[in-house]
Amino acid sequence: MIEKRTFLCFVKIILTIFGLNKRMFLDRLTLAVIAKKSHKNQNPYLKMNSEVSQTENIETEKINLDVKYASLGIRILAYLIDGIFIIPLSILFENLIFGNNNFEENTLSRNILNILIWTIYYGVTESSKYQATIGKKICGIIVIDIEGKRLSFKKAYLRFLAQFISIIPLGFGIWSIASDEKKQAWHDMLMNCYVIKNQKEIKRIYK
Repeated sequence: MIEKRTFLCFVKIILTIFGLNKRMFLDRLTLAVIAKKSHKNQNPYLKMNSEVSQTENIETEKINLDVKYASLGIRILAYLIDGIFIIPLSILFENLIFGNNNFEENTLSRNILNILIWTIYYGVTESSKYQATIGKKICGIIVIDIEGKRLSFKKAYLRFLAQFISIIPLGFGIWSIASDEKKQAWHDMLMNCYVIKNQKEIKRIYK
């Protein structure tokens, strides 16, 4: 029961960080799904540049990006490579802070520390000039926003935290990459981001 309460509290904290309550999150996710369906038969590179709440006027700008989206397989491989680098680092910090004791002690604090390390790692690397974590860099993929630009540090670390929204419901949000025409997971849709194969120049055509 305690673990269930801790889990629900953690989910609430994530939504609070995004400034979303449950209804607002569902509304944004619904808007993303509707937008994808309404553009299914149009140019596969068509993007909605801006989305506002239902109480505001909806303004969209069409942008064509000449890119190749990263597949589910290559993204999973990049994540596994990142784990090779980050997991030993997390263990090191755990030992320094909590001592080399029983790992069943301070479980919540250890989990929070690990999440913090991964969040900073993703925030720094994906907002850097390389636009990629070490794993993504090795796999030749990068993260961009809907205009093909580099992510800010804030958007990069929020995108990582949003991954829990994709993972929690049995990973359905991650499997979305395999079926979505633009290879977006739920957290990509929520943060208006794309993971693409690295290329020297991203061509933009505004309409």
